[in-house]
Amino acid sequence: MITPVEVKVRITSVGFQTRYKSSMIGVEIDDDGLRKDAKKHFLISVNRKLLPCEPAQGQVWKVRGRSSSRKVNKHGREILESRVSADSMEFVLPYGGEAFIRFVADQREFSGIGERKARKLWNEFGPKIFADIKDGKRERLRGILSEDSITALFKGFERFNALEYSEFFARHGIPQGVMQRIFRKHEGSIKQRIEEDPFRLLSFGLTWSAVDEIARKSFGVSEDSSIRLSAAIEASLLEESGRTGNTVISLDGLRKVLKKKLKTNSLVTQALGQTNFTGSFAASDKGYHPAGSLIMESVIAKRLTKRLYDTPAEPGENLIATEAFESACEEMGMGVGSGRSATEQQVNAVISSDLYYVMALSGGAGTGKTTTLGLITRTLGASGVEVHGIALSGRAAKRMGEATGIKAKTIAKFLRSPPLRPDKRSILVIDEASMLDTPTMYKIVTHVSSDVRLLFVGDVDQLPPIGPGHVLRDIIDSGVIETIQLDVVKRQKGDSAIPSYSRSIRDGVVPQDLSIGQVFFHPVDDADLNSTCIELMRADPESSMIVGATYASVHGGIDGLNLLAQETLNPDAKKWEFEVDGVRKHLKIYVNDPVIFTRNDYDSDVQNGTLGRLVSIEQQPGSYGVVQIDGGERLSVTQALLECVEPAYAISLHKAQGSQFRRVIVPLSPSKLVDRNWLYTAITRSEQELHIVGAESRFRRAIEFDSASSKRQTYLRELLIKEGKLDLAGVS
Repeated sequence: MITPVEVKVRITSVGFQTRYKSSMIGVEIDDDGLRKDAKKHFLISVNRKLLPCEPAQGQVWKVRGRSSSRKVNKHGREILESRVSADSMEFVLPYGGEAFIRFVADQREFSGIGERKARKLWNEFGPKIFADIKDGKRERLRGILSEDSITALFKGFERFNALEYSEFFARHGIPQGVMQRIFRKHEGSIKQRIEEDPFRLLSFGLTWSAVDEIARKSFGVSEDSSIRLSAAIEASLLEESGRTGNTVISLDGLRKVLKKKLKTNSLVTQALGQTNFTGSFAASDKGYHPAGSLIMESVIAKRLTKRLYDTPAEPGENLIATEAFESACEEMGMGVGSGRSATEQQVNAVISSDLYYVMALSGGAGTGKTTTLGLITRTLGASGVEVHGIALSGRAAKRMGEATGIKAKTIAKFLRSPPLRPDKRSILVIDEASMLDTPTMYKIVTHVSSDVRLLFVGDVDQLPPIGPGHVLRDIIDSGVIETIQLDVVKRQKGDSAIPSYSRSIRDGVVPQDLSIGQVFFHPVDDADLNSTCIELMRADPESSMIVGATYASVHGGIDGLNLLAQETLNPDAKKWEFEVDGVRKHLKIYVNDPVIFTRNDYDSDVQNGTLGRLVSIEQQPGSYGVVQIDGGERLSVTQALLECVEPAYAISLHKAQGSQFRRVIVPLSPSKLVDRNWLYTAITRSEQELHIVGAESRFRRAIEFDSASSKRQTYLRELLIKEGKLDLAGVS
C-alpha cells in the first residue's frame, strides 16, 4: 500500500547514483539525532534535480514523498523496510549532540575530525559550538583541534550553512537544480552576492530570459540598469561562444544578439555605450571578447612565443647524420635496403623538432604524418631528449603510443599529474591537436615550464574543437610558429583510395568517381538509410564502426542505429541486469554488444572513448559485469562505470575523432552538422574500407559549401603575430 510520508532521516549509506536518480538508505531520527526505531530503515529514491547538494553518509534530511513498506530479513534480523519515492528533500543542519557528532565525523569536508574529536567538541561547548564556528573563534578550539582541522571545520560549516538559503532561493523562483550548482560552488555570502547582482545566476546554468525575469520581478532591477545591460552583453558573448565556438564577436554580430535580449535599439546602444563595465568582457579592434577567452588566448600566445627565437640545443642539421636518426629509420622500416627512405619534408621535420621550442606538424590522410612523428620521437629519444605524449582521447593516446614507442597519456590524465618541470631536455608532443580548444590549451601551457618544447601534430582540416577556439589553425595561420606541412599523398600498392578521396573532399571538389577502390558510395533515400547501414555492418561486424552525426535523428541517428543493430546482429543475447542496494536494474545493453565508455574514470583507468565488448554480466562483489577492452584487457565494471557505458555499434564523430577503424560506415543523416569538415573527418576515420550511405545530393552539397567551422572567429592568431613581433624586436 502506498501512503504519504514525511520523515527526518540520517543517511547511513549512499546507494546507486545515475545522471538522473540518486538512492540512499537512512534511519529515522529525533531532534537530538538519536535513532527512533532500530527495526526500521528507509530506502529512498529521488530525482537528483531535487537535491541542493550531493547526499553523503551522516547527513540529515527531511524527506517528503510516497512510501510502501515490507518486512525483510537482514543479517538474521527481521526489519521493516520503507521504500520512499521522494517528492522533496530538505537538508537539515545538525543541532543535537549526537547529530552534530555523526555529521562532523562522517562528512569528508571535515578532514582530520573523527568521532572522538567531534564528541570532545560537543562535550566541551555543547550548542554554543555553532556560534563559535559562525563567529570564527579559532582560539577556543585550539586545545582540541589542529589548525588545519579548525580551518576544515569552519569551511565545511560555511558550505553547509549555505543550504539554509534554500527557502530564499525557492521564494525567488530559482530552480532546485540551480540551487544544487550554487551550493556546490558556494563561496562566502552567496545570498548577499545574488541580492547585489541577481545576474550572477547566469553562471549557474539559467537562461537569460529566466534570470532576467527573476531579476526584474523578485529583485526590482530596472530594464535600463547598468547591471542588467552589462549582464546582457556578457550573456550574449558567452552564448555565442558556446554556440559557434567563437572567442571574439564583431560589433554587428553582438548588436543582433543583444537586440533579442534587450528588445529595443535604444537599450542596445545604451548597453554598448557604457563605460562602467563589470570586467566580464573586453573590446578590441576585432570585436568583443568574453574576458576569460581573451585572458586565456593572451596567456597561450605569450607562452608559445616566449622562446620563439631561442634554440633548445645546438643547431641540429647534423642530427640526421647521427646513429639516433639511422636507428629511428630502421625502426620505421625506412633503413638501408628497405626500398623506402625519409622524404625531404620528413627530414626537415626531424631537424626542426631539434631547432625550435614550438613547432607544428600538419598533414592530411596518407601524407605520412604518423611515420614522421615516429621518426621525430625515436630520434630525439635516442639523442637524450625526454619525450612526453598526450592526446585528447584515450584511444588516440593509445594509438600514438603504438606509433611512436613512447608512453602517451590522455590530456585529462596529464593535467591531473604533477606539472611538467623536468631537469633534462624535454619535448611534449600533442597529437590530434586539431581537437584542442582554448580552455584546454590554456591548461596545458600553464602546466609545463617554458623549458619544455611543444610539438603540435594534427590535421587542421578536421572537425574543429567542441569548445571555443581553433588553436591548431591559429598556430599555423599566424606564420609565427615553425610549421612543417606534409602535403604529398604517398600512394602504395593496394591503395584503398581513401587518402586521395578525402583530399578531394577537403578541397571542396566532389570526387569524379563516387565509388573507387575500397571507397563505396551507396545512394539511398532517407527511409532506407538505417537498414542499409545495418546490412553493411552485418557483412563484417567485428571490423566495422558506424560513425554518425546526431543521436536522435530518425534517419541515421546514432541511438536508432544502435537499437536496430542490437535487434539484427545480437537478437538472442541476455540483457544486462543487476541488483543495486536491493533494487533490480538494467541497461539497454546485451551480452556481446560492443560498448563505449563516455567519461574518464581514473580509478578504473578508463578514458572517455574507450571501446570494448560486454563479455559477462555475472555480478560479483564490486563488479556488475566484464568488458573486454580493445586490445584484450578484461575490465570489471564498477558502479561508477555503469553510468557512463553505452552500446557502440554506432558512435558520434566527436567520439571517433582521434581514432581509426578498419572498416567505417558513414550515414549521411539530414543534419546541418554534415558539412565538408564533418565529411572529411568521418572519411579519414577509415583505415582500409569506407562505405558512405545516403542521398547523393546531400553528399554533393556538403562538399561544395564552406563548413561552418571555417567561419569560426578567434583572436589567438592576431595575438601570436603581435607577441612574435615583440620578441623579434628584442632579438639583437
